Amino acid sequence: MRPATTRVRRPPAGSGSSCCRGSRTGCCCGSGVRTGWPPPVGSEYSPKECVVGNLPAPDSNTKRCHPARWTPDGQAAEREDWFNKYVVTQVTEADRTTGLPPTVTRIE
Repeated sequence: MRPATTRVRRPPAGSGSSCCRGSRTGCCCGSGVRTGWPPPVGSEYSPKECVVGNLPAPDSNTKRCHPARWTPDGQAAEREDWFNKYVVTQVTEADRTTGLPPTVTRIE
């Protein structure tokens, strides 16, 4: 039996994390990657496949989401939540020096 509360989250851009806290929509805003040297890099992610109320059965799940047990900071009770996996689908690299058009790489 699944818990009554499940969370489907988007990772912070460039963090590799499965969890995003503090977002009113449940998704993280911004998808840019800051580099220490120009050019700026922007990225796009795959859409979420799982939403609360329409989760796949864990034993036959073929989507980019998964259940995970974890304990929130400051709490003793373990809980199970669902997390979406967001894969990069496009990377855009701008050149601030030459003014050339951005380089766009699409990933399938």
